Amino acid sequence: MEENSGVKFQEAQVALSRQWVSGDSLTTQKEVIVAFPQEESLFPSDKPQDAQKVAIPPDDNAAKAIIERFQNGAQTLRSDDPVSDTVAQHALQDRTNLRDETWLGTKEEELYA
Repeated sequence: MEENSGVKFQEAQVALSRQWVSGDSLTTQKEVIVAFPQEESLFPSDKPQDAQKVAIPPDDNAAKAIIERFQNGAQTLRSDDPVSDTVAQHALQDRTNLRDETWLGTKEEELYA
């Protein structure tokens, strides 16, 4: 989606957040720092956490445009409609055995998963 839309996931997240706090006039903040999740470890690491500065869209229309561009980036991707999102969805909406659930990836990906 990022490649197709030219919008990074973090930019879409910030744009959506901008829409959620629409009308907030208590801050003049123009950008946020988004930290990337790190793999958990039992031992503390001295490695700095990766982060990226992301500009906050100036208004609701700009935020909406960013989100729409990001969402439109998925139009050419493979649909996952034939696959249940959860075991509960499969149980409620499918009459086949859970072992017969469609797998859209390769055999190697299925074995790894």
